[in-house]
Amino acid sequence: TIVTGNNGMVLNRIPDCAPGLAALERVVHDGPAQWLNAAKGRTKLVLYAHGGLNSEERALTRVRSLGPHFADNDVYPLFFAWKTGVLETLTGVLDDWLSKLGEGMRMRGFWGDLKDAAQETKDRLIESACQELHVKAIWAQMKQNAEAARTEPDPTLGLAVTHLAALKQRVPSLEIHLVGHSAGAILLGHLLDALSDPAWAGPGGLKASSCTLLAPACTVDFALTHYLGAVGKALPNQDALSVEILTDERERADTVGPYGRSLLYLVSRGLESHHKTPLLGLDIVWSNGGDWGNEAL
Repeated sequence: TIVTGNNGMVLNRIPDCAPGLAALERVVHDGPAQWLNAAKGRTKLVLYAHGGLNSEERALTRVRSLGPHFADNDVYPLFFAWKTGVLETLTGVLDDWLSKLGEGMRMRGFWGDLKDAAQETKDRLIESACQELHVKAIWAQMKQNAEAARTEPDPTLGLAVTHLAALKQRVPSLEIHLVGHSAGAILLGHLLDALSDPAWAGPGGLKASSCTLLAPACTVDFALTHYLGAVGKALPNQDALSVEILTDERERADTVGPYGRSLLYLVSRGLESHHKTPLLGLDIVWSNGGDWGNEAL
């Protein structure tokens, strides 16, 4: 697991590696090389970027659950763990805000009635409050960390690509597969840029065999720049990219703390720079062709 903190800098979680950069090389190159060469037929490596909204502890719990399934299918799993805890912060801030708003007004009953009669009104209040509660700034910081992982001096993503290129030299049949969940799509977009950059990947760059996005929380504009822009470079063709999304019905049935819709809805309507920013992972964006004047949104 590659664990990153502020500005996307790698954090050392290996006791016998003094600097974090040495730990990065061991995680991205040394470990996979040993495992792939230990048995015939092992050629696949997956880089999995989770949502970037959970604490390191929760991210590693997911790693422990998913990792063995990849390994059992002869796929070496390499995980990105964002040390952010944004989701816990977000739900806590919103819960506290609603609690304070209701002091002295018997708001518990009020919110119960409001939920039954006008959930949309309550959600809109939460969306509007995200800026004054600094939740919007937390989301922006998380996106900045993903970009910084590619652009800062000694960038985690650039160095990781260099180690992958060295691994490809040792295992010529190596296949690199990318999987990103939710905000992990933002991190992988910047990783694709690094895969295309000869400064890190060497002449000709480095190609991923496939890229799968699960409910991606990146904007459509971001996807057009980083994913469509990677076709023919870090991705062999458009068929190498697949996007898995929930139906709009399921998005609306989900909740984030007191917010009555999914996280993607909250990001689109309350955390991005513009209200109702089109996100790649929202079914309604695909269904309506980006027509955000629809009353359903």
